[in-house]
Amino acid sequence: MDRRSFIVESAALIAGVCGGGRASLASVPSAATVLVDMSLERSVAFASKAVSAGASAVRLDGDVGTLWFMRLADTRGSIAGVLRPSDAFVLTRLARHAGYVVSERPVHAGTVEIAIAVRRALC
Repeated sequence: MDRRSFIVESAALIAGVCGGGRASLASVPSAATVLVDMSLERSVAFASKAVSAGASAVRLDGDVGTLWFMRLADTRGSIAGVLRPSDAFVLTRLARHAGYVVSERPVHAGTVEIAIAVRRALC
């Protein structure tokens, strides 16, 4: 991915997360990995929409910490999803500890949107 594409896609992702719209992560870049919790209707709907736009999906079947270390920590693109608050909490802490930029916002009772930037934070 070149610098221009990175800036455009990152800005779109951040604008979506911070924009406050109902579908705030609708602009997930096609290079994204989307986390899907099959027990959450909103997560499935979000992942389905993102996959149809070219993103790849990863099922969150167990421990999100294990998933982070086994698969997500070395992801070469953005990570996004609609998760349970507890999973979002753990994933956010792991990503920030690794130096990644994370955005999150409550969507509805019991779900949180989360987006992890492609690049590590500079500070």
